[in-house]
Amino acid sequence: MAAKLSFFFGAGAEVGYGMPAGGRFALDIFRRSMDDERAQFQRMRAGINPRTVYATDWLPPGYETKRVAVFGSTDRASLFEASLEYRRTLVRDGLNRYDELCREVLRGAGVDEREFSDLFERTFGRPVGAETYAQEIELNPSLGANGSELFRSAYFSAALDVLGKRPQATGLRNLLRGTLELYVGSLGQQLVSSLNDQIFQKAPDIPVFDDLAGIFRLEYGQAGLAAYRLVLEETRAPVSLAAAIEVAFESLAFHVIETIMAQCLDYQGLVDGNFRYLYAPREWAKFCKISTFLLSVRTYIAELEARALGGLDGSAGYYHDVLASLTEGRIRDVQVGTANYTALFDSVMAGGGRGDVRARFLNGSVRDFYDPYRNMIVAQDAGALDRAGRFLVPFMFTQSGIKPLTSVEMSRRYVDFYDAMRASDAVVVLGYGFNGDDGHINGMFRAVTEEAGKPVFVCPYAPGGPGGVDLAREREELARKIRMDRPDNLTVLPVGGDRRVASGEVWVDKIAASIPTAP
Repeated sequence: MAAKLSFFFGAGAEVGYGMPAGGRFALDIFRRSMDDERAQFQRMRAGINPRTVYATDWLPPGYETKRVAVFGSTDRASLFEASLEYRRTLVRDGLNRYDELCREVLRGAGVDEREFSDLFERTFGRPVGAETYAQEIELNPSLGANGSELFRSAYFSAALDVLGKRPQATGLRNLLRGTLELYVGSLGQQLVSSLNDQIFQKAPDIPVFDDLAGIFRLEYGQAGLAAYRLVLEETRAPVSLAAAIEVAFESLAFHVIETIMAQCLDYQGLVDGNFRYLYAPREWAKFCKISTFLLSVRTYIAELEARALGGLDGSAGYYHDVLASLTEGRIRDVQVGTANYTALFDSVMAGGGRGDVRARFLNGSVRDFYDPYRNMIVAQDAGALDRAGRFLVPFMFTQSGIKPLTSVEMSRRYVDFYDAMRASDAVVVLGYGFNGDDGHINGMFRAVTEEAGKPVFVCPYAPGGPGGVDLAREREELARKIRMDRPDNLTVLPVGGDRRVASGEVWVDKIAASIPTAP
């Protein structure tokens, strides 16, 4: 008997179809102009009847003519501060892996490392990495720099050499200065946080000692903000061997910082800090900012979705693997939940004659809109928003708004998917990171394993090959993230770039063949 499987897909499941991973997604959104979304918001406003209770009681007086604000440079600076504060370890670790990131950038540009080193050697008479600044630069030990790993970097040292020989290279200078500020800033934030958390190592339980907290602060204007602004406001061509050496290193430095920012931008902090204003339109500027931002997110995802849907013919990915296994009878009664916002899964199924298999969107979708006035999820054509008669916003980023999760429609989606998992032979999770702010989803996996006793297969992407993953360590880490006492029902099944496991089988077929099935 074929296995009954429930699948849950995260962002990683759609990267192969041309959708961005989480970090790149955040960076691209904050680079966008929001002029179109401002105009869309204004059209919604024009469609509101000013004589309704909604307009007179919920909206502020004079809402018809008030200026529509969008997130600007001040908000972007706040985003950087939040990123450095809460993700300082990621920033620091990224800069400590400077050489590794440089190699990734070179590969992405189609540039051979040896040829790039030859470009450097023609000017300096030695290859990249022959000399570094590890012994010449030493940070203050109170920063806990662990030997200042950045200055051991072959590529960063080479870039400093290029700047020393080409002092007029302003672009390279700005990027290297920004890199240094960001590195010191990430270390400084760690120091500041440590001091603020424990100013007194020993003190009596008298309230006055608790009052002295948070008195140290990092000057973010000197802690990498310049590099952040460069990445958001400017761009650079891919690294080219045909360029002058200072231009080639400038491009390399830019794309390394861009990669780090893409991994570390805490856009969730910005959303968390503003989501509540959807319920407070009398705070008009803040209400406008979060509304137009969510509209911009939807526009961006919808554009990428349209491009990906246009390229589905002849493509292959995880969703196609599920379709093939289902069509050929190796699995049955497929149930699907997703943290993604696109219709890619539904389109693949429909294109293969299985339009009956549809995903449940547990984090919202580009076709879901939220009415904060009524706490309702509504299916709405984006082109008809100006006829809604109220302000609606795209329903996304559920982890930032607990209230929308209490709506009837969303409650139904969660209950339906949980019941589907309980009725399956096994649950499969792919492309999902089990992040802390996804606790509303993680809890379902914990319940279905601990309470329902269902096996859960987690399929992490293994770019270095599925055979190189430490399965025991990965399993323990997953149990920690899901907050399980015992990972008995968890199975880690790494998947390589060819969507096959270590045995050479397609991931879904391996799972289907390995579990006992119920009639």
